[in-house]
Amino acid sequence: MSDADGALDEIQHDVQALRRRRSAAKANITKKIKELTEWKMKCENTSEAQMKVNEFAAVAENLYVACSKYQSAISDEYEVIESEEYLSTEKKRIDNFTPTLMKRVTDIEGGVITKDKELKSTDSVINNGKESCVKSRGSIASSRSKSVS
Repeated sequence: MSDADGALDEIQHDVQALRRRRSAAKANITKKIKELTEWKMKCENTSEAQMKVNEFAAVAENLYVACSKYQSAISDEYEVIESEEYLSTEKKRIDNFTPTLMKRVTDIEGGVITKDKELKSTDSVINNGKESCVKSRGSIASSRSKSVS
């Protein structure tokens, strides 16, 4: 193998490593959005809320850096276009989630959030906060006997 072939292999290896870092950064965004979505149902502490905003900003910045490094290492026109679309898609996800997160922080800081109810296993998104729609065997039997009478 010539020096040129070795250098080319090394460059390709570096590009693949950068691509893996970009994918890992995207996975971290997905995990952080999921974590913060679950967290915002529980948090009432202003300092914790600000810490979560900072964590999300750091994860987003890590993605931007990983995408930038990857894009600077590639030269193929189609790979560049794919990389730009990749970043654009992830930026939209970040931009769409950020107002939701910031509203939660603002609500906590403003005292709007007092205490969230815990969801019961019988609750659903539709009937959350309403009485349970689940009937016991006795109530079903009772309503059947009334309708037969």
